[in-house]
Amino acid sequence: MANENSISTIGIIGGGKVGVHLLELFSGSKLAKVIYIVDREHSAPGLVKARADHIDTFTDIDAALARHTADFLFEVTGSDKLLECVRGKLDGKPTELVTHEMAFVILQVIEQRDL
Repeated sequence: MANENSISTIGIIGGGKVGVHLLELFSGSKLAKVIYIVDREHSAPGLVKARADHIDTFTDIDAALARHTADFLFEVTGSDKLLECVRGKLDGKPTELVTHEMAFVILQVIEQRDL
């Protein structure tokens, strides 16, 4: 976990609309940096955006987790089955899992503030 003087690192699982919104949200932040994004589709919008922004992209969760340890991992696919699989893979690792429900709430609160 990052301390108050360091930048928190973020991984994202899900390269759809929510994944893209998260990439945009953290872009240029001095507090948090997305270090990777995963989607099984190489052409997913989030992966395309991440490659343009020089962020590591993966089509395999295991490869992403083997290469990076993020402070926070946003699972934003909406798949309960995938969420449980990711929980198992993170067991014993220092990464905090943010579920798709919580990510959605965060994005909704930000959108409401920006109105």
